[in-house]
Amino acid sequence: MMSFLTTLADHPIVVLFLLANLAIGLWAHRKSKVNNFGDYALASRSLPTGVLVMTLLGTYISEIDIFAAGYTFHYGILDSFHLVSHVVPFLLIGTFIAPFLGHFEGCLTLGDLMGKLYGRTVHLISGIVGCLIALFFVSSHVRAIGTMSSMLLGIDPSFAIVCFGGVVVLYSLLGGMRSVSYSDVLQVIAALMVFSWIAQVAIQKGGGIQNIFKYLSKNDPNKLAFYGHPKFIHKMKSIFFWVFSGTYVFTLPLVQRMLITHDKKQVRKVWYTSAIFYTLLSCMVILIGLTAIIWKDEFDLEGKPENVLFHVVQKLFKEQEWILKVLFIGFLGVVLSSMDSFLHSVGISLVQDIIDPIRELSGGAPLSKNRKTVYAKIGIAFIGIFSVIVGFMQGEALFSRQLHQYAVLTSSVIIIPLIIGVLGIKTDRISWFSFCVTHTGITSILNLLRWREHLAHYACYDYFLISQPLAILAYFAPHIYRNGGIVTLKRSEQTVAEQLWIPTWKGAFEYIKSWVLAPFQLHKLAGRKIVNTPTQSLTFSMVIFALYTFSSVMTGGDNDLAVANFMAGIHLIGITLCVGLMLEGIWPDRLKPYFALYWFVTLFYCLPFGGTLTFLRTGSTVGTMLCVGSFVILAFLIDSNSFFVISLLGSGLALASWRFMGKHLPHNIWDSTVLAWVGILVLLVLAVFLFGRSREQHENQRFNWNRTASSALGHDLRTTVSMLGGAGRVLRNTFKIGKPKKDEQGKKGYWLPEVQANFLEDFSETMIQREEMAGKEIQDFSDFIKGQVVGIFGQNKTSMRTAAEEAIRKLKDKAPTIKMTVSGKKDFSPKVLSGVFTNVFYNLLWNAATHGKASDIEVKIDDVTRTVTVWDNGDGIPSDVLPRIFDLNFSTGGKRDKNSGVGLAFVKMVIAASSGKIS
Repeated sequence: MMSFLTTLADHPIVVLFLLANLAIGLWAHRKSKVNNFGDYALASRSLPTGVLVMTLLGTYISEIDIFAAGYTFHYGILDSFHLVSHVVPFLLIGTFIAPFLGHFEGCLTLGDLMGKLYGRTVHLISGIVGCLIALFFVSSHVRAIGTMSSMLLGIDPSFAIVCFGGVVVLYSLLGGMRSVSYSDVLQVIAALMVFSWIAQVAIQKGGGIQNIFKYLSKNDPNKLAFYGHPKFIHKMKSIFFWVFSGTYVFTLPLVQRMLITHDKKQVRKVWYTSAIFYTLLSCMVILIGLTAIIWKDEFDLEGKPENVLFHVVQKLFKEQEWILKVLFIGFLGVVLSSMDSFLHSVGISLVQDIIDPIRELSGGAPLSKNRKTVYAKIGIAFIGIFSVIVGFMQGEALFSRQLHQYAVLTSSVIIIPLIIGVLGIKTDRISWFSFCVTHTGITSILNLLRWREHLAHYACYDYFLISQPLAILAYFAPHIYRNGGIVTLKRSEQTVAEQLWIPTWKGAFEYIKSWVLAPFQLHKLAGRKIVNTPTQSLTFSMVIFALYTFSSVMTGGDNDLAVANFMAGIHLIGITLCVGLMLEGIWPDRLKPYFALYWFVTLFYCLPFGGTLTFLRTGSTVGTMLCVGSFVILAFLIDSNSFFVISLLGSGLALASWRFMGKHLPHNIWDSTVLAWVGILVLLVLAVFLFGRSREQHENQRFNWNRTASSALGHDLRTTVSMLGGAGRVLRNTFKIGKPKKDEQGKKGYWLPEVQANFLEDFSETMIQREEMAGKEIQDFSDFIKGQVVGIFGQNKTSMRTAAEEAIRKLKDKAPTIKMTVSGKKDFSPKVLSGVFTNVFYNLLWNAATHGKASDIEVKIDDVTRTVTVWDNGDGIPSDVLPRIFDLNFSTGGKRDKNSGVGLAFVKMVIAASSGKIS
């Protein structure tokens, strides 16, 4: 006991860090809803974007990234490319997977996704495989704790595993997803600061980045080799495996991070932002590994290259023990942030994907939500203690990279079919079973041949390159046989429609033709982009005109006449493009549709292309500032997708043009000042997209509200005025001037004296002109628009029960024979637009009573899932009408229908503005 207390007393800053994590766990426990499994598993999908970015990074960054400096140390820049390539899955998920995740809203885990796609049996198998892989990761993190503690602080590995591992188990158990996510924020911030600190000091000790590369090119050129590296093919296959297998980004906790988001926009923003931060972290690790090569003779690696980073830290800070303790906190944060995520996810999956499916398959009742939460906590405690014991018994044994590869290779039987299903291919168990058998069989045969040394040179990623294409073919073979082609699913909020696709030569030709013709449609795409982000063409063209005109003064002279002439020509073209923007007002009508495309071409040419060339030409601080400024201006002017496309194309074309001139990169491109400006650029652009767009998004939302409201009001007013006009015309045609006649023509109307007839005519005209007769409901709607749309979005806590009961009271007079009730033991009060939810319920109940012809309507309130269900015994909604019921001005009554088609569109508009969903 004394030894335990003495060790803690010697490292107070580490103790404070652990106490801070425990405090976060206790706070999250108090904030979470007691025994609410949805809140415990996914924090009720209420975490802000910043927290989601940090918890995603904390989950993805692990001890592998700490050890990556050692692989850069051994393999050089080639392994650096391998590390940075891990960002590619981030971008692929944000681009291709994110749009489809909204259709799996009720899922909590990886197994839930597989169960929704392939059924309960596959759900159970996926849960077992996922839990086994997650257990492996938890155990590897526990062992990494022992290694780091021993090397940096001299703490006994067994003591560190028990102490630090116990803390992780405790706070992960307390608050569930909230505890894990908010503790990840603290841990990731500590990790980023520590890696930045080490990289800065290491580069300074190495004489700067430029000096480091000079040293490597002179003394160890193989470390800078890429195509000529002896391990090039080996590394390329490994990169292909990690990037395209999807196994490392579809583990249990990372799938939870996808499902925890509100919508596809947030999950896309989270993955894109995380890609930027992970790239920065990877660059720091790479620079540390390359710098360590200079001191390679001073290291005693003892056959463990993974420890290179720890050797670097000991060399740089061997005389400053307190700094070692601070740095240890950063490394500990890396391990803990990943370990707690895996630990929490495996506990949730144990209940949701194993216990519950087993009970259902055996005929038992599924667990209640309260009992699920209790079982999940027990599972986390059991798994955590088991992992700590395993790590304690193995001491400081290092994590096996080869075993890690086999683990993720095994997970391919789940991940590839999951991606196929999420992307919209119709799924079935036979296709999955065919894929699984093929993948497992080929992998087992190859492993057996390797064991017998027939394929001794094969690694596990070789298995992937062989087994996966065959397994995918095996997946689609029964699918095509049973369906007569490839069937895709078109999902919406209400329906799932199947579409049969049969490959034909004609179809393939049309598909290729559409790609060939796509560039001719760019002006239409550019026009849609400009609607979302209006241009500032005049101001921009004037600024660039002045900048290019005086560019020679700002960037200094150039002794190379060819370069000077080349840049003068570049600037002249840019000035000409800007003049075209200034003259927008006199563009002929046949060219005006192409102005949007012209705007984007001018941005592309003047900012990323021109800015990069300015930097390449001068390489000076002023040139760097101008380059950074051009990219920041571009970020302000266009949306994020256009920014990345135009930036990459512009920079790439500038580099190609520079090389075409026979020029090389500036000698000081690795100078610390230039890198500092690059860092400033990344931070500024990130700030623009994360925070600078918030006002723009708010204005867009208000614009959409105004547009919808104006359309609704206009439609209703036109309907009412036309009714009044019709009544006026009837009066004028019915009452006629003169005396009654006995003939047939005279019997058709009432003949009045001139004075009375003129009075009725004036009255009919008054009816047509007075739009105030539109009614009180339109006036109330107008007042709502004025208060909620034109002004500030006022939000207050609104009781769902109170709003529903108020709507029922309003409807009692119009529909006294219909039974309307509110059920649910408990109420909940979300933060919604003030004063409008009664109208929401009124519209829903009125539609059920009139269109649905219901005689019994019930509003069911569920405070656990925070949902409201309006149930009725009416006729229901026809399947062909269902997808359009929320469309503005859509009605099923034809021309004589008295309904405006505004009610349900208004309901969806209000609920969407209140961050809710309706279906």
